[in-house]
Amino acid sequence: MTVYLCPNLSTEARTSAALETLACFENRLAARVIMSAEDSVRLTGTADRTGAPEDASVLVSVGGDGSVLRAAQLAVRADRPLLGINSGRLGFLCALEMNDLPALTADALHALPVEERTMLAVALGGQTRLALNDVVIARRRLAGTLSASVCCGGRTLLSFRGDGLIAATPTGSTAYSRSAGGPVLLPDTGCIALTPICAHTPGAAPVVVSDRFEYTLRVTDVGDDAADVLADGVTLGSVTDALTVRRHDLPLRLVRGNH
Repeated sequence: MTVYLCPNLSTEARTSAALETLACFENRLAARVIMSAEDSVRLTGTADRTGAPEDASVLVSVGGDGSVLRAAQLAVRADRPLLGINSGRLGFLCALEMNDLPALTADALHALPVEERTMLAVALGGQTRLALNDVVIARRRLAGTLSASVCCGGRTLLSFRGDGLIAATPTGSTAYSRSAGGPVLLPDTGCIALTPICAHTPGAAPVVVSDRFEYTLRVTDVGDDAADVLADGVTLGSVTDALTVRRHDLPLRLVRGNH
């Protein structure tokens, strides 16, 4: 078994967790562990473990949910399953906790279930970014509002004035979208939740749509400010007109825990 490690090395404690995970897979599970050249040097002091996600049978993120979201980009593009190990505060997307590692065996690892999770592809300025949780349009500053609409096939599905808009996958429906009043979607529903953020327009409410179509998200009237587009919390740039969101061709294969 070859493992591609995606560690969070932002703090000493998280670096220690990554080293513990590395030792578990190499010494106890007899796996070959590879990672990016930068992570290999930072974690072990050498580039000896440099490799590509495509060379591994599974990707392993060590951190919290943010680490899973970042690693999902690599896992989907490499078409490999992703296992999250929680060493942070929030680990809803993680299959294992750090205290699971001492008793982890190869058989137990292979027996963990794998679920397919929808990924969104957002196109902006000639670039495409994937999102496991959500695509968000929001004003750069808190003051003021913007006008937003969502269209599909020439039909307007949602139009309102407010602070922004969230397009959430079923996985992301329990995150930012839920806190903004959006619905909770089961992972296999094949839907996208379109949730206005603090809508000022009377009657504006979240809309659940099929993920079989491409949607145009349009922003107008942002005043003197700018509206930013974020995919899983990563700012892609500003939007002054429109962008498209659709279900990505490949799902994320997310390893889930038994507890």
